[in-house]
Amino acid sequence: MPEDSNDIDNWRLNDPRPGEPLESIQPVSVRARALISRSIDKPILHTNFLQIAGAVTMLKGLDYHHDRFIEIVGRLAAGTLHIDETAIHEAVAYVNRAGQYYYFAKSDLVKRQGQHPPIPDLNALIHFRHKHTAHRSIDKPEKSDTENLQAYHAMSLGDFDGRLFHPREGVTMKATAFPWRLGYLVFAINLGEGKFYHLNIERDHDTLMQEAYTVLEAVLR
Repeated sequence: MPEDSNDIDNWRLNDPRPGEPLESIQPVSVRARALISRSIDKPILHTNFLQIAGAVTMLKGLDYHHDRFIEIVGRLAAGTLHIDETAIHEAVAYVNRAGQYYYFAKSDLVKRQGQHPPIPDLNALIHFRHKHTAHRSIDKPEKSDTENLQAYHAMSLGDFDGRLFHPREGVTMKATAFPWRLGYLVFAINLGEGKFYHLNIERDHDTLMQEAYTVLEAVLR
């Protein structure tokens, strides 16, 4: 790798929304790109540009897989798509991108900046990555992964079957009443000791992205 690849001065990085306040830029992945382009004076971008720019790519991936997930759910609700496996594949991809960002947030680079914004959503979501998407606990169990937990983990983002439907806001929903139209598609994972985490990509994406953005913001402060 050329020695200067980690210096932002050697990359062409345009501001995607020149003149627009950062806080008003949506989606968050575009805001993150704008933040970097406006932080060229920060010393860290002249020594660790690739690591930080890669984190923005992860955020772009999260926005992409979220948007695809919403599109698929909309088609299922409209009846123009009848197989929900594609939604599951997008959820797996979403979790893996979130897992990448989790490790950026926990990296030595971020720690050295002395800023540690809380990341509760990433901390919770990472269980899907550790127990199902990076590898399944049923294939590579840890000592704490009982046979019962392994089975739950294997079902969490699979076809057999960790999917649930939670009613949308203002909706009273019966299990059999048009779940794609009235409910959120949610994935559940058993954390043990009677604790579960529910992944609701459609509803919780904005919160997770804002959480992730605060990490990048802290690094460039």
